[in-house]
Amino acid sequence: MASRSPLTSPLSGKEVSHPAKVDTTTPNLVAEGAAPTSLSLLRRRLLIIFSLALGLRVFVVLWLNFAPKAYQPAMAIFADDAVVYDQIAKNILHGQGYQYAGNYAEISRIPPLFSFFLAGLYALWGPSVVGTGLANALLGALTAVCLYYLVLRCLVYYQVPTVIAAERIAFIAACLFAIYPLEIFNTPYVLKENFSIFLTVGFALAWAQLLPVEVQQPTRWWAVVAGVLLGLSVLSRYTHIGLILFFVAGNLWWCWRNGRTIDEQSKQLLSRSLLFNTGIAVVFFGLTLTPWLVRNYNVFGQVILSPHGPARYLYNANSNYAAPETNGYYEGHGDSQKWNQYTGAIDANTEKDMHARERTYASAALQNLKHPLHIAQLVGGKLISMWRPVWANSSLRTWLLLGVPYIVMMALALPGLFWWRRDQVKVARESRGLKPSSSMVLYAMILYYFLGHAAFWGMVRERQYVEPYLMAFAAYTFCRLFSRSEST
Repeated sequence: MASRSPLTSPLSGKEVSHPAKVDTTTPNLVAEGAAPTSLSLLRRRLLIIFSLALGLRVFVVLWLNFAPKAYQPAMAIFADDAVVYDQIAKNILHGQGYQYAGNYAEISRIPPLFSFFLAGLYALWGPSVVGTGLANALLGALTAVCLYYLVLRCLVYYQVPTVIAAERIAFIAACLFAIYPLEIFNTPYVLKENFSIFLTVGFALAWAQLLPVEVQQPTRWWAVVAGVLLGLSVLSRYTHIGLILFFVAGNLWWCWRNGRTIDEQSKQLLSRSLLFNTGIAVVFFGLTLTPWLVRNYNVFGQVILSPHGPARYLYNANSNYAAPETNGYYEGHGDSQKWNQYTGAIDANTEKDMHARERTYASAALQNLKHPLHIAQLVGGKLISMWRPVWANSSLRTWLLLGVPYIVMMALALPGLFWWRRDQVKVARESRGLKPSSSMVLYAMILYYFLGHAAFWGMVRERQYVEPYLMAFAAYTFCRLFSRSEST
């Protein structure tokens, strides 16, 4: 058994030391002498990641706002969604509440947090598309830093790297996010993507920190942070509400899986700690949603998150009146007349009871199951629309800027999904005392977005939310191939 010198955790700054068995036959496993990142090197890497991400995004914001129109995209920087966000933000700023054209109820279907964020920006420097773009650029740079720590955490057992230069893999993943065109694409726009992705990657990092990958109880603050960030993420994008189920189920699975690899005393210590922290996170998740739920109770007389609930979307996405769509964006193809008549009747009959509306749509969604072949066609179309490189009829410039980088990234990420898990299992079998790592978080986030968009709607634009986690596996594949070539 080879001894290892003390290592410094990049997140906690604590030194840890313990023996670890090393397999030198696998090119991607850590070899003797693999040193941790020093504080100065860590700072340099973080500075590179932050500066690269911020610089590219600021450049794009300024270019698309001030370059000649011939070089600007066909999509207006102030898009249709932005008009709504902007007006709601101005209403909030002027003390008129969360409403649009005097309507407090229907506009509740728009997640509120981004409009409040805009109102805060407007309070600082007034309504400004450029100012919002620069704020988006900062959020994108901070997301790259969060991704670095997330990937690093997921490569660690007992705070000891289990792959060659774990810091290098995290660094490459963060740099990939920093330069990835689709993640930069929406930065100049008054849209919520950068804001929501930052909150969700932050939640994933807090979740990963919450998993006790060493015989030491994680601080309770990570549970608070995880719950608050997930609540904020939901208030920025309602479809993230299902992540709370993945969070609880994933932690329960971790406790069960953990019990198969450690002694009974350690199992009880770690499982109790994780379950208690999960409960704390759920409580703070609920507390974060509470102000919005109270506001909606005053508007609707019922506790609801949105007047357009998940059952409504599930029905519409799989309606027998819908037609498959594969263009990379949603247009509502199908028999729109019958479709609108049916949904209009439901809405009219349940105008004052949102819970009854959801139950009616849930029943209608179950009725869709009578047409399994049609649902399979719709799901197939959504998967194509979600995972195609670019939108239908895109120009050569779009293919070069967005399509080619996506193809390269996915060509690296897909084998990485397999290699990462296989190598971790191999290390766990050959080393004593190793426990499940936080990499479960990456797999859970990818699975959530894959299933969610297969069940609801799939668009190229929505792919931005899952790509940061895929980049972790792309970086792993890149470093694995590079280390293999070095070993030969």
